[in-house]
Amino acid sequence: MTATDTFLWAAAGSIGHELRMVLGLFEQSTAKGAPALPRRYRSRTFWAARGLWVAVAGLLAVACGPSSAMGALAIGIAAPQTFRSLAHVAARRPRPGTRTRPHRGSERDRPPTAARSPAARRPRPGPRLAARAADAPDGLDSAPRI
Repeated sequence: MTATDTFLWAAAGSIGHELRMVLGLFEQSTAKGAPALPRRYRSRTFWAARGLWVAVAGLLAVACGPSSAMGALAIGIAAPQTFRSLAHVAARRPRPGTRTRPHRGSERDRPPTAARSPAARRPRPGPRLAARAADAPDGLDSAPRI
């Protein structure tokens, strides 16, 4: 496969992904009774940005060098989500030299019992159950589950 073929297959995958998103939004809006797309789809800037995403997906596929058209198509489909995920992670990373506060709902905000897993919160067997489990034949645990 040439670099041009790879680029075109990846671009086709990216365009197909965008069409699937637009059709999903359209079907969702018709189910609610008003067949209308969001305003962003009427903006030239939005479509220019989407065209740039298609080009980036094609260039990414050329850089990865898949051996088949299906591989290039898959890279084109996955490229927008991949870059969205990378941008999300980069936005959450603190800058060097800044103090950070824990996110809401982080381990530091919870009481110690809530931070543990459900298995850790189960009551531990008392000495009688532990002794019965040790006396079980063939090492099987005959103690009742709590």
